[in-house]
Amino acid sequence: MKKNLLTLTLIISLFQSTFGQELKQAPLSSEFENFIKENNKVTGDIPSPSTYVFDKNFKLDLSKISFPDVYDLRNEMEVSSVKSQGNAGHCWSFAAIGAIEARSLKLGFEEIDLSEHNMATCHGFEWEEGGNQSIATAYLSRLSGPILETQDPYNDYEFSCSATNTEPQFYVPESRFLPKNADIIKYYLMNYGAIAVSYYHNDSYFRSYNNTYYYSGEKGSNHGVLLVGWNDNKTTSGGTGAWIIKNSWGSFWGDDGFFYMSYNDTHAIDKATLYPLRLETNNIDTILMYDDFGEITSYGYGNYEGYALIKHSISEEYNFNKVGTYIGAMNSIIDIEVFETKTDDILTDTLAKKYDLFCEFPGYYTFDVPFTTNKDFYIKIKYFTPNDQHPIPAEVVVDDYAYPEIESQVGWISANGENWKQIGAGTNDEMDLCIRAYGSKSDIKSSFTSDYETICLNSLVEFTSNSSGNITKYSWDFGKDATPATASSEGPIAVSYSTEGFKTVKLVVENEFGTKDSVILYNHINVSNEIKVDIAPGDSIFLLRGNTLELNAYGAYSYNWYPENMIIGNVSSNTVEVSPVSDTTLIYLDGEMNTCSNTDSLIIYLYDLPENDDVCDAIELTLNKEEGPFSNSYATVQENEPHPVEGGCTTPLEWCEEGGLQNSIWFKFTAPKSGTVKINTEGFDNQIAVYDAENCTDIISGNESLYELIAANDDYSSTNYAASIDEITGLTANKTYWIQLDGSAGGDEGECTITVTELKASNDSPCEAKELDLRTTYSENNNYASVDENEPYPDNTDCTTQNSWCPNDNLNATVWYKFTSPASEQVSIQSTGFDNQIAVYEVSECNDLLSGNSSNYTILAANDNYEGNEAASIELFNGLTEGTVYYIQVDGKNDEFYGNFTLYINEWPLATEDINISQNIIIYPNPVKDNFIISGIECAEISIYNTSGTLVKKLENHKNNTPISISNFNSGLYYINIIQDNNTITKTISIIK
Repeated sequence: MKKNLLTLTLIISLFQSTFGQELKQAPLSSEFENFIKENNKVTGDIPSPSTYVFDKNFKLDLSKISFPDVYDLRNEMEVSSVKSQGNAGHCWSFAAIGAIEARSLKLGFEEIDLSEHNMATCHGFEWEEGGNQSIATAYLSRLSGPILETQDPYNDYEFSCSATNTEPQFYVPESRFLPKNADIIKYYLMNYGAIAVSYYHNDSYFRSYNNTYYYSGEKGSNHGVLLVGWNDNKTTSGGTGAWIIKNSWGSFWGDDGFFYMSYNDTHAIDKATLYPLRLETNNIDTILMYDDFGEITSYGYGNYEGYALIKHSISEEYNFNKVGTYIGAMNSIIDIEVFETKTDDILTDTLAKKYDLFCEFPGYYTFDVPFTTNKDFYIKIKYFTPNDQHPIPAEVVVDDYAYPEIESQVGWISANGENWKQIGAGTNDEMDLCIRAYGSKSDIKSSFTSDYETICLNSLVEFTSNSSGNITKYSWDFGKDATPATASSEGPIAVSYSTEGFKTVKLVVENEFGTKDSVILYNHINVSNEIKVDIAPGDSIFLLRGNTLELNAYGAYSYNWYPENMIIGNVSSNTVEVSPVSDTTLIYLDGEMNTCSNTDSLIIYLYDLPENDDVCDAIELTLNKEEGPFSNSYATVQENEPHPVEGGCTTPLEWCEEGGLQNSIWFKFTAPKSGTVKINTEGFDNQIAVYDAENCTDIISGNESLYELIAANDDYSSTNYAASIDEITGLTANKTYWIQLDGSAGGDEGECTITVTELKASNDSPCEAKELDLRTTYSENNNYASVDENEPYPDNTDCTTQNSWCPNDNLNATVWYKFTSPASEQVSIQSTGFDNQIAVYEVSECNDLLSGNSSNYTILAANDNYEGNEAASIELFNGLTEGTVYYIQVDGKNDEFYGNFTLYINEWPLATEDINISQNIIIYPNPVKDNFIISGIECAEISIYNTSGTLVKKLENHKNNTPISISNFNSGLYYINIIQDNNTITKTISIIK
């Protein structure tokens, strides 16, 4: 296919290091996921779960190519007759079969009528009517068809597969998925024939008066059709210019079954698929494969390179001539090796090998890799897929789409081609690899290759026989206007052509017993006055700054690279190296073949690893500050880099099941004194984890005992899928903790901000004390409170003694308040709620409370569980100075450090009666023994105090004439404090037992 193309080897640091990399599955296409979520068991064209990568910078040099204004395959007699899909949604099958019928006409065969019904009903996927070109490719590449219409006639009411043992008319083992590029589509339409495409159809967008269609909305495609030409001058409601489309609704619809789709239609030339290769059935009688459904997804290790190894078992001698696999990205290159023996990770006894096999477009390919064996053998493929980090194609179970039976102990994958990981049934990676072997049990097998497929007029192309068996005779036919026209030697044989056009080449081989075998490659050589010159690895690539990239040229006899100052090596060689220094660099290649020449170019984008790519380069974050944006683009995965287990996307301490580590970056922060933080990210879909370790090297030591995962989440309580952690408690103040941020959703890359916020009480320190008004109830808590250095606390003596706390209590989570002494210079303090302790201090300046010098402050009062109450209270104390500010310390006691509580400071004596409300309020009976009622109120707050000023009972929202029980009170005088509509009165009551 190309001359002297050397192995593409990139400096290892071009890619992410393979050490410690996690195998990850490519995310299913978003269009497919949305389709499945909506449970759309609809007919017609449905999305494929596979995602193919097209180079956005791909270009077709049109300097010597001109397209006519109008091109119509009908005029070339290269379109089969219009058919009708009837009431069934088999449009995708009609599109695929129509493309195959048209390709046969392009190759010079008579019109043939193939069975759409067989493809539509025998594909094996979970769809009675809907389908797509990926399903068609699976059916064709496993050699299930195509068969003749007469062998399985179309029936739009029968959805079961009935013609299961019918031999195909010929084989169509390859497909190409073309980019959405008008010039590329036109080129392949002219040279290869009709192309299957899909679009969104709704009758309201069809104009029957001129048979045109234009849709500019956002709905996904739902109908498969056949692209057969174009008309640059055709006017539609979408503007000038239209594609000519063959529909499958019969010849009475549209323009005898055809219509015109605007160039500007949302889905014009969507999902364009070509079926280029036709093989006669005598070439293959055996196919060894496990992936009946073909590529459904793909896997990788976070870079463009991946290795797959598959074992096939036989006990008779076979001549294999082709190896097939899927390619997921444009401008890919693969190496294929076949071995007879595998011992642990070592492969020996090579049967065949082919390197630097270039694949311009995604699709299913078969490669000529001939070998003969009668034993088990192993096929190893190295995939290099530029700009696609999931190079290894695989078949997996996808609910509501495909349910393959996954094989066991026949497949392995690797990041480096040396250390193999087993996959398949019974492993953590249940998949079948998409690697097939095509062959025959015949004694001999004809096969050949050529060093070029496109050549300049009167140039030489070399044909090499790869036939197997004891061959005694060779008979070559090189096609029209070839010199030599025929040959009878094994070769290699150099051939030239005196006329332009596609040439069909045939090789017949024979052994001593007269057994013959032949192979015909239709339109195998394209003779033109225009050659195609290519640079491997493609039209654009990303390169780590400072690294060297090897470039290879093919498609011509001689080359010239420029600009010369960028080239390392001989600028006339087909292999050079470059080491760009500018962020974007253009490399050009001129190629010549006799009188033909052409040019290709490569854009190299330099990138830098994120500065916080590694754990020990973590960026220090400032608490309570949004920082960023930070990017994880091009981030790598370190050896032994940890990550949380994969589970539910919204479950704490877990990540989504999306392929382990993808592209992680690191941060660190110093824990605040409260020991509690929350972490929030905003931006792209990510996942975060927090680790506790003595130093960064412990985290990547591979020894899990040296670090601890203390928090993690993916999509936690977030609407934009950026991860957040609402609360991390128990951190050690002033200790460093590490944050790992990774792309979620199968390896998302993007920018995000990150904020680590200390969760603390607003009145955590004396100088942050909250000011309290007298005779006002405050609902408080000490959540997220901490203890300041040198913070004071009363002596540990007796839990119920004034000015003391319980023995062996420590400060746990203190909050602070302050109040101003009233004119009476005496107050009482009550709290309700959880088990706490309170203290009151006199001090000149708030900072003196943290001085560590007890002579700078005075403890006026303190208590814990006063008179048996769980929440602390302080009875009436006096000696205050009017107008002076005093400080109250509240702390959580024992094991219950945090909780909710109320605070109420009451001036003594209690407030006098408010004349506006007192005249209507009556307490009776008074004196009282067990209970009493208050009349004349609506909904009031009732507080009962003893003569010491201690609150003994409190009622919120107490209603008129509702009994109040005092059965457990001692005899004596009590004060009833009533607050209603912000008015306060105090009445007395006597309790007699």
